[in-house]
Amino acid sequence: MISRRLLLQSAALTLAAPTLPTFAYLQWHEEAFPLAAKDIEALTHHPFVTGLIEGTLPQESFLWYLCQNLNYLAGYEKSLMKLAPRLTDKDDRKQVLAWAKETSATYRWTSEVIKSSAQHRDTDRYRAVRPTTRRYIEWEAENASEAPVSVAWATLLPCFWVYGEVGRFVSANKKPDSPYAAWLDGYGDPAYAKTVNAAVALADRLAAQDAKNRGRATDAFLSSVKFEAALWDAAVKLEA
Repeated sequence: MISRRLLLQSAALTLAAPTLPTFAYLQWHEEAFPLAAKDIEALTHHPFVTGLIEGTLPQESFLWYLCQNLNYLAGYEKSLMKLAPRLTDKDDRKQVLAWAKETSATYRWTSEVIKSSAQHRDTDRYRAVRPTTRRYIEWEAENASEAPVSVAWATLLPCFWVYGEVGRFVSANKKPDSPYAAWLDGYGDPAYAKTVNAAVALADRLAAQDAKNRGRATDAFLSSVKFEAALWDAAVKLEA
């Protein structure tokens, strides 16, 4: 048994010694990303992704996805524009506005891909926003406007992160004879990896500034990851 005298001596030594951290705090993404690992694993084997890689995805599903992606990109740009003014750091605001501009450019590029891929098919029937697309857009828009900024950005992050994670798998497994090979060339781009890293770093900074909403940010992030999967489900099913 430790005597009272030794206990007091130990306490005195502890008080006299400099305070040192006993462990390093995890960055937000180091906690959140492992929770999405199973979802990402499932997405790499999703019929939409494997169909693109193998070239077996029906053209109608591909066109459905591209047309719905136009709706999503228009909504995502608006969400970025809503969030940007709420950021207190001017460099962060500038970066998010730059991403909004890039989203607009992606919208135009996707429109051209639809034209070249349709090959005289009527794509108008896929243009109207579908329920899954609408729910995702509304979920992001609401959080971008009303949620704490750390939660808002965690909500918008999967658009970057999921594409990057699945992109590495696609880049390593894509087949040159797939009719979608040209479109898949955009996956796994090293330059895009830098964009994803910057987006993750922003999420970490915002979470560090808002510890009380750290768990809420994680929940929002995981919900958006599931929305990404739901869009691919809807594309395979040609959601009406």
